Amino acid sequence: EIKANMKHSNIYAENCKSLILLNRCQLKTIVLYTYGACIGSRGPGGYATILEYTSDNKENVSFHKELSGGYEKTTEIRMHLMAVIKGLEALNCICDVIIRSHSKSLVLLIENGWAKHLKGLNWELNKGKRVQNCDLWDCLLTLCEIHNVRFEYIGNNENIARCKASADNAMHSIQLEIDTGNIMWDPPIGIGTISFDNIDRMKWALAQMLQNRS
Repeated sequence: EIKANMKHSNIYAENCKSLILLNRCQLKTIVLYTYGACIGSRGPGGYATILEYTSDNKENVSFHKELSGGYEKTTEIRMHLMAVIKGLEALNCICDVIIRSHSKSLVLLIENGWAKHLKGLNWELNKGKRVQNCDLWDCLLTLCEIHNVRFEYIGNNENIARCKASADNAMHSIQLEIDTGNIMWDPPIGIGTISFDNIDRMKWALAQMLQNRS
C-alpha cells in the first residue's frame, strides 16, 4: 500500500511539472492540520488530516475536508508523515500550503533542510545503514517540490484535537491497512526514533550521523 503510494506520488509530481510556472499570485492558500498516533513502538497506528481553504475575494468561498486512516504494526512518526502526505496528495492543483503539524521532529527536519540533505546522501547513514522511514520522507519531499510549502509546529488547538480523535478512531478500526514500508531495522539512534519532546538530543544524533557518514 505505502509503496504504491510512493509510485503514485512520483507520477503525480511528473504530471504537475508543466504547471509549475503558474502565476503564484493566483495560487490558493491551503492550511493542513496533521496528526499521527500509534500504540507502542510497533503497533496499530492512525493518521488524520484537516484541509482548510478560505478565499480572500468577495465570493468568500470556503473549503473543509477531513482525511484519516489506520495501519497495522507501524510507528508514530510514520503516521505523522502519512498525515502530511495524504493531505498534499488530496490537492488537485498547485497551492501555497501551510502545514501545521503536531510533530516537532518532522517540522524541524524539513524546515532546517536536514531531510533534503539526507536525501542527497541517498538516505544512507554510517556503516551502510539507511535512514529509517526513508520511503515516506522521500515521498513527502517529492510532494513538497510541487507546492509552495511551509511547515509549522502547532500544539493543541481545536483542529488538532479533531485530528487526534480521528487518528485514534482510525487505529482502533477492525480493518487496518498493512504498513510495508521501511521500518525493518531499528538503530540505537535514528530519524524518527527519538522522543518528540527531546529536540536537542535529536539535533545531536543527526549531527553525529552526518559526521560519521562523511
